[in-house]
Amino acid sequence: MTDIAIHVENLSKQFHIGAMKKKRNFREALVGGFTVPFRCAANLIRGQATGAAELDETIWALKDVSFEIKRGESVGIIG
Repeated sequence: MTDIAIHVENLSKQFHIGAMKKKRNFREALVGGFTVPFRCAANLIRGQATGAAELDETIWALKDVSFEIKRGESVGIIG
């Protein structure tokens, strides 16, 4: 009998959120963090709010993860 209780190979989990946006540098991300709320508020006032519908992003939560858990071991999953 083997000591392995769970064996996982090449596990991947991908999330797709709404249009691919170009990658931003730190300065663009910082400026966007300050200006985006105001642009969204202005769009809302003008009746042009779109929210997350304009997003298009792929996020890998896990990519090609492999592991084994032996009998008696404890595992915690966060996220």
